[in-house]
Amino acid sequence: MGAAGGGRKGFRSAAATPVRRPRYSPAAVLFGILSLMEKRKRIVVLDDNEVFASLIAADLETDYEVVVGLNGRDGLRLCLAAHTDLLVTDIGMPELDGIQMLEEFQKDGNLSAIPVIVVTATHFTTRSRSDVARYPQVRGVLSKTCDMAVIMTHIRQAL
Repeated sequence: MGAAGGGRKGFRSAAATPVRRPRYSPAAVLFGILSLMEKRKRIVVLDDNEVFASLIAADLETDYEVVVGLNGRDGLRLCLAAHTDLLVTDIGMPELDGIQMLEEFQKDGNLSAIPVIVVTATHFTTRSRSDVARYPQVRGVLSKTCDMAVIMTHIRQAL
């Protein structure tokens, strides 16, 4: 039988070769995690009503990277900071409202390419709704009184 490890030719005993586990540096682990995160679509949610913004973010954060801001200035900053796949925004916000922000988006080729879903408590007339919808990146204008499932459907379809 002659061969070590049970007498079968060409086989070694498990005890003869120690198992070596690969060692990863903390930087390599962090890079791996960031790579996985980059594959998730990024959604910026803007609303001065923090409770409503949190509700939308909570529904989305299991599937997407969600970043929340409180006004249009935050929206510009957040969308310029990293690639953004979708913007969900209110219209009536302090500092820079949703319409003013959309105007600023029109001035930048990268920002104007971001699809936008407007979810607002602002009461729209037919004319004011068409004023918002005239921006080419606006994919939908919804009321905050819509069922959350309807809002989520519009958001997912816009991606």
